[in-house]
This record gives sequence, structure tokens and C-alpha cells, in this order.
Amino acid sequence: TRVLALATCVVGFGLIATNARPDSSASTEAATFKQMLEDHLDRCYGPIWAKRDPAEFVRECLAEDVVITSADATTVWKGRQQNISLIQDLLNAYPQITATGVWTARVGPDAGLQFVLFHLTPVAKDAPPATAKSLYVWVRTPEGWRIIADHYSFVGMDVPK
Repeated sequence: TRVLALATCVVGFGLIATNARPDSSASTEAATFKQMLEDHLDRCYGPIWAKRDPAEFVRECLAEDVVITSADATTVWKGRQQNISLIQDLLNAYPQITATGVWTARVGPDAGLQFVLFHLTPVAKDAPPATAKSLYVWVRTPEGWRIIADHYSFVGMDVPK
């Protein structure tokens, strides 16, 4: 029994030590996932946004059953068709957007969460640049990773260090 107790202590301390050390494979996987979503953001708000085609943006960046809400509106935009008009309004107001993921977490093999900070360049030359933030829920679809939920607000946010 003493050997069993000692073995239990060694295994227990080993588990504690293993859990206390950063798992390099887990941190590498998290960094790879974060970079993959950053690449999607860059593509969506770079070359796709620059085409000024809301249908293409919605098709390439949003899931079929996407839901978008805003802290500044009571409207809930559901599905790709409703979101085409929302994206058209945003394209008309902000021809250039820079999106940066400031926090990303994987939620299982086919989903992730991401806080995104936006720097918006308004179409009106006399208007100052704007800031917005979103919480994106990403899912893996047969077409690739897409945003299935977005809650955004036209205010900035503290960026974690």
C-alpha cells in the first residue's frame, strides 16, 4: 500500500507539473488557428472588401445562416440575403476597413471566437476615421471557415496585452 501511495503521489505531481508547463503543441495549435482566422480577416476586409460587391463579401465571409446584431440598432440581420443590404450600407459608408483580431479562442474542432477591432475610413473626406468592434463566432463549413454570428458596436475597446 505504501508503494501504491507513493506511485499515486508521483503520478499526481507529474500531472500537476505537466499542467503547469505550457504545452508547446497546444500553444502552437492556438497560434496557427489565430493566424488562420487573421488570414480570413485580411482576405475579407482586404481584396474582397475592395471589390465593393456585398454579395461576394457575404458569400465568401459569412455562413449561410449568419446572424448579425448591433449595439447601436434594434435590427437583427439573419441569413445571407438580409446581410447583403447591411454590407452594402457599410461599403457605402466605409470604403476601407482594417480588421485586427485582438483575442481568439478555438471552441472545438469546428468553431472559434474572436474579438475584432476595426479601423474604418469613411467615404466623406471631412469625416474623421471611426473605430468599431465585433465579437465573431466562426464555424467551419463545407466552403471553409465563415462567420456565423457577429455582434458589433461603433466604439473602440481596450486591447489585451
